Amino acid sequence: MQSTYKNKHTIVLYFLVAIFIFVNTESFAQQDSCKLEWGINTGGIFDWGTELPFVDMMHTARQWFTKEPDNPDSPWDSQHASELSYREDGYPTHIPQNVGTSDYAQQVATFWVIKS
Repeated sequence: MQSTYKNKHTIVLYFLVAIFIFVNTESFAQQDSCKLEWGINTGGIFDWGTELPFVDMMHTARQWFTKEPDNPDSPWDSQHASELSYREDGYPTHIPQNVGTSDYAQQVATFWVIKS
C-alpha cells in the first residue's frame, strides 16, 4: 500500500514539473525579430533544381537571349535581348521581332531544365 501511494505521488510530481516546464518556456522564449506573414520552405530558385515552387514554371527559367535563325553565320546569342519589346510580365510581345541594329529578325530563347 505504501508503494502505491509513493508511485502516485511520484507521477503527480512528474506531471507538475512537466506542466511547469511547458508553461515556463514562454517566458524564456526569444523575441522574433522577423515578423513574416507567411513563408515557404524552398531550397532556392534555380532552373536546375528539382523543386517547382511556382505555378508558372517559366519563373524558374533563365533570362531571355536572342537568336537570328535566318542568319547562317549567327552566333549562339545575337545580344539583342535588351532591344526587344516585352509585356509587363516579362514575356516578349511578339516573335519574331525586328530591331534597328540587325538585318535579321530576332527570336527569343531561354533555358528551362526539369529533372525528374
